[in-house]
Amino acid sequence: PDLLATHFRPGQLQGRPPTFNDLLDLDAAWLIARDFGAPVVIKASGLAAGKGVIVCSTIAEADAAIDSMLRDDTFGAAGREVLVEEFMEGEELSLFAITDGTTVLPMLAAQDHKRLLDGDMGPNTGGMGAYAPVSLSSDALVADAVERVFLPTLDALRAAGAPFSGLLYAGLMLTAQGPKVVEFNCRFGDPETEAILPLLESSLLEPLLAVANGSGLAGQALKWSSNHAVTTVVATAGYPDSPRKGSRIELPPREPNVHVFHAGTAFNAAGELVTAGGRVFAVTAIAPSLAEAQRELGLPISQPPSSPLRARAPPARSTSRGSSSVGTSAGGSWSAVPELPETETIARDLDRALSGVMIVGVTVHKADVLRDATAASLSRRVLGARIERSFRRAKAVAIALDIGDRIVIQPRFTGALLIDDGTLPPEALRYVTVSFALDDGRTLAYRDIRRLGTLSLMTPLRFAKFDAALGPEPLDPAFTAQHLSGILRDSRQAVKKLLMDQRRLAGVGNIYANEALWRAGIDPSRPARSIDREGARALHAGITSVLREAIEARGTSFRDYRDASGARGGFSTQLAVYGRGGLPCLSCGATLVDTSAIDGRTTVFCAWCQR
Repeated sequence: PDLLATHFRPGQLQGRPPTFNDLLDLDAAWLIARDFGAPVVIKASGLAAGKGVIVCSTIAEADAAIDSMLRDDTFGAAGREVLVEEFMEGEELSLFAITDGTTVLPMLAAQDHKRLLDGDMGPNTGGMGAYAPVSLSSDALVADAVERVFLPTLDALRAAGAPFSGLLYAGLMLTAQGPKVVEFNCRFGDPETEAILPLLESSLLEPLLAVANGSGLAGQALKWSSNHAVTTVVATAGYPDSPRKGSRIELPPREPNVHVFHAGTAFNAAGELVTAGGRVFAVTAIAPSLAEAQRELGLPISQPPSSPLRARAPPARSTSRGSSSVGTSAGGSWSAVPELPETETIARDLDRALSGVMIVGVTVHKADVLRDATAASLSRRVLGARIERSFRRAKAVAIALDIGDRIVIQPRFTGALLIDDGTLPPEALRYVTVSFALDDGRTLAYRDIRRLGTLSLMTPLRFAKFDAALGPEPLDPAFTAQHLSGILRDSRQAVKKLLMDQRRLAGVGNIYANEALWRAGIDPSRPARSIDREGARALHAGITSVLREAIEARGTSFRDYRDASGARGGFSTQLAVYGRGGLPCLSCGATLVDTSAIDGRTTVFCAWCQR
């Protein structure tokens, strides 16, 4: 931190470099956070098992995060000193380089996935997978990173009397102002290394020896394969909090172009291979394309239910984010995606069904749904692009393309996404607004009966702005009851209206706000700032539990809402509040009545049980 603050000139990192402040004093931490302004990042300075980073969208959230570390001792010794850091928007990139102290020999860029579970959910880990190369990384970007990050760092180390040679790693954030430094290290790190090195066709030993014996890297070059590599980490049950050790395991069967790297393994007294750490082994598949490499990993990382091992779906920008598949029993599949659980369900299904396919045709039937593009520019920019992954942000489905752009669809109330294999009935296609022909013969269509939704084509920078305008994801592990408490006490709104404000909390709508408030026993019309910490904890528990249960049930469907197989979500039968006007209260049996209208939306609940 001191080196960055002292030696980087303004603009050298395409904008202000991250500034760090080690703080022990509560008041000082509050003041520094205000100097930065929101959004801001609060970090526990010590080792917090990957959980000590909190992204705060408001100063109130920052105050709550600082309080939780320095006053409430949430992270123990790890949080007794905190860092207040600039918030950076963009995509992360891992870049390794060999250096003799003056010359830098960069390697292929990679991107890793930290979350334990599919859909980038669950706790942070040391890394659950990686892939290389990365479509966002160009020769020009790598050269820029060498010029603006690696060389100034080496110059600064020499100036500080600590010249460095060897392997230097930079974790970068690709922001609108250019690459910025997230972290440095001076070693190969996994799981990126397991994805990068299998693609190296030239010698790794020669440049390492040249650095070690002092002959320098002049004239040295690295040659890379044109293939793609995808690595998945297989972990033991209980990882990362309490990994199970000593469990007997078996390695995946040998497959061509698939490599297994041991990590947390050992032999027991009987000579059996057993788990000896959280991340047990990594499996890397090599193939001509990213999608093929992902498919190659399917069998090697699959585990029977009785196995003590766990793995998330093969990572990459085309990561499959769920275990469900798109149904075609009715000749195709369709889904409307009103709120977070429904959108999450369809994003996972689309991801599995569409990853790796190419767009070979575009037809715009109703141009009024388009944003950030015209019919002509949409066709021009996406033709020939491959779909890398589909994911959710708030209530929108984002389809990431290998050109870096994203198709972002906000279906609102009557929108649906259809995958047509040629047998969908004509009435299902009656209200299609935009359709994309795919190279496997299928069609991806956006259908919107009332055309209330939108379809945008966003560049990486445009998507970063879209993302930054949204509040935190309520199921992100970094979103805690303390953060919610900060949001609540910073608002004069009715609590239900606040929960549905996408700038404050992304993805929660009328249905789930009602259910969460009912579970917490909080009147929807109550001013948000009047809710104390105990109430915030109850509300946080209500929000997270109802969303998780609804995702597990593949959403809650009313009227036109359906999941990706064309069926209603299974959570509707579990609803305690929404849509139950005139029915008995699930708690006391009294008739539910309309008692509160917030922002034009009516909540029905038993007033006694609600309070």
